[in-house]
Amino acid sequence: DGLPSQNRCLVIQLPSSSQVVTMIEATGIGIPGLISFIAFNMTTIPCFAAVASAKGELTSKKFKWTLVFWIVTSYIVSMMLYMVLSWWWTSFIFALLIALVIFFICLNNKYKIFKVRKDKV
Repeated sequence: DGLPSQNRCLVIQLPSSSQVVTMIEATGIGIPGLISFIAFNMTTIPCFAAVASAKGELTSKKFKWTLVFWIVTSYIVSMMLYMVLSWWWTSFIFALLIALVIFFICLNNKYKIFKVRKDKV
């Protein structure tokens, strides 16, 4: 083509959408599984710098529970997403569970406020 070698650029050809769908179908993992995997990776333990700073700021016992919290929370989030995306009716179950948790937290806080007021009087 007559161009000097320093003026040539690298051309990357991205796969078409049909090729992407073919690759996804070849893995045997559906869309709910892919979204669940993405959610797990986005919510799981962050980079090593964040882990190191958490270790430096927390005691050994709290640090272990922080790691457990990160892993368990990311697993629950990804599991809930997979279940809701695979079986839509499970969204009602999770909505009920979330509503119950909020109700009991409000109920607990209400009685704590009354207890504090009785102590002050």
